[in-house]
Amino acid sequence: MALSKILAEVDSIAATVFVAVVVASLIYLKSSPPPPKAETTATPASVGALMRARRSIFPKDFASDPQIPREAVERALACANWAPTHGKTEPWRFVVFEGPSGVDKFLAMKHAAIAAQPGLPEDARKAALTKAEKKAKDLRKCAYIIAICVKRLRNASDKLMPMWEEVAATSMAVQNLHLALWTEKAYGYWSSGGYKGWLDVPDVRSMLGMDGDVDGERDDVLGFFFVGAATEEKVRGYRAKRGDVAAKTTWY
Repeated sequence: MALSKILAEVDSIAATVFVAVVVASLIYLKSSPPPPKAETTATPASVGALMRARRSIFPKDFASDPQIPREAVERALACANWAPTHGKTEPWRFVVFEGPSGVDKFLAMKHAAIAAQPGLPEDARKAALTKAEKKAKDLRKCAYIIAICVKRLRNASDKLMPMWEEVAATSMAVQNLHLALWTEKAYGYWSSGGYKGWLDVPDVRSMLGMDGDVDGERDDVLGFFFVGAATEEKVRGYRAKRGDVAAKTTWY
């Protein structure tokens, strides 16, 4: 074969590869936009101050007539959605019970689940129902109750990530949620009440859309995030301290 013909074929192959790379790059850029620029007002000091200021505020201290717009919760959920996710599975799922009617629906679901929970001795069931009724008064102060869920699913390579990694990713999403809500003066508390108990009742799993599984590994519900309003006085009353991080860190 003449050298000129070989070179022409090589040029043709190179051109084809170049076009394929360009097309693939354009598709990738379209489907994966660049990260947004960080706010210029955010500094290491301001971010650190926010993290140190955050507190878990309990429903007993919520205002009785919370005024938290849905848009504030939507913004916080959008922040939650940017948690790290190994395997890019984005396993977190949130089910929001909104306003008085939503809270009533949550309370009815909880009561029915405790009443139907299999294997629960009757004296324990009675005690759980009594406790739930007592807590209902405080929970009715919530503006929103958000179910924190983990969806089992394979990644793009058809791989099932370890469950602990999916729980860790979901927990990071909740931290994002909590911090974002704090900036909106919407306060909250992550309760794991019902975990491995009434949250396993099939009707609850079905209602929350967490009744699926992959290879026998089920979706999971990690609890609920209670959101409400509180006075500055109540919030300031929540004190917190941490031990020195140097005592918890080893450097090599």
